[in-house]
Amino acid sequence: MTLDPHAPPLRVVRWPCRPRSRQSRLLFGLSRPAQPGLEPQPSAPRGPQPALGAARRRVGHPFSGFTLVEVLVALAITAIALVAGLKATAALSSNAERQGAVLLAQLCAENKLTELRLARQLPGVGEVTSDCAQAGRTLQVTQTVRPTPNPNFRRVDAAVSEGGVLIVRVVTIAGKN
Repeated sequence: MTLDPHAPPLRVVRWPCRPRSRQSRLLFGLSRPAQPGLEPQPSAPRGPQPALGAARRRVGHPFSGFTLVEVLVALAITAIALVAGLKATAALSSNAERQGAVLLAQLCAENKLTELRLARQLPGVGEVTSDCAQAGRTLQVTQTVRPTPNPNFRRVDAAVSEGGVLIVRVVTIAGKN
């Protein structure tokens, strides 16, 4: 084999990725050629190279990276996931707030019913509204006493509300002690 001194310098052919399967090696022309003389040809000299850090574009090779449609689809999926996460967080937060309000309302209702039991007398029929302060919140307790078919017992309802919105209602029977 003799080298021609007037021939252009040979360039190394670089592949965009390393194919792993036999089919992809055939596709990229990396397997042994079936006939002699079918080796990959070197690319022609391209002139001055771009400065360091500048993007290089190879002729005949696809760009690496994502298309605009792929990026927009990924952004849409991410946005949907974030919105679902925010809704779940808001639901958990409002649930925790509601649970705290119910706990405080139950404390107020139980306090009013305990006051009736400690009085050791049959409560009078009627409705009484009073305020109950719990954990820095002011709740309204409406205590309603109704007669029952048995004159020795009364039905007592304690409805606790905040700002006109009913939070909890506790019902019990009070009797003569």
